[in-house]
Amino acid sequence: MKLPTNIAEFKVLYDNIIVFPIDITQKRGVIIPTAYGTKAELGEVVSVGEGRIFDNGVIEPLRLRVGDLVYFNKYSTTKFNIDGTEYLVIREEDCIAYKR
Repeated sequence: MKLPTNIAEFKVLYDNIIVFPIDITQKRGVIIPTAYGTKAELGEVVSVGEGRIFDNGVIEPLRLRVGDLVYFNKYSTTKFNIDGTEYLVIREEDCIAYKR
């Protein structure tokens, strides 16, 4: 089996999303100390799953779409690396806000 070499080759399952983290070093002219910038809290959605599956088999589609900018709980992520680029896997319910 050939290993995936880019993010487009992955199919995201259920209510998970894949996010490209955006490093926040400045907000409205105020520099954030590096202690707070160790984990990204902002990212761009690059892939989404089909949706949340309920016990009765009904699938609820996700609200988020590819290209959305999301603010998420920094402690609820799983990191992975493809060809030197870091991505995060997050459940949609761990996203706090989004912007299209």
